[in-house]
Amino acid sequence: MNEQTEIMLRELAEKLGTTTSHLWEVLCKQAHIEAFSTCLSYFLFACLITVCAYFSLKLWKKTPEGENPLDTGHGIPLILVIMVFITVFAIGSIQISTIMGQFINPEYWALKTTLRAFGR
Repeated sequence: MNEQTEIMLRELAEKLGTTTSHLWEVLCKQAHIEAFSTCLSYFLFACLITVCAYFSLKLWKKTPEGENPLDTGHGIPLILVIMVFITVFAIGSIQISTIMGQFINPEYWALKTTLRAFGR
């Protein structure tokens, strides 16, 4: 960490009424909390998508023989579930490097967050 960053941390710690070392420790712990909560969110999304897909497939299978599920409206929920799955998968794929970084190198995340807070 360079001297300018240490000065910013010291100023922030003074404003919060704590020490720089304690503030840094809290920021590093927060990196793990952020990563865990993001993983939990994606897990819950995956569960919700799985349940929705299950019921959408059941509705799809209720389509009378010889009819197109899209013509009867039975295919629309499945198409929506697939679109949501693709969106969540794409966002999760982009976020995976951030999540891994928060678990593996929380100091970097803490430093980046601190610098962003000071507009640098």
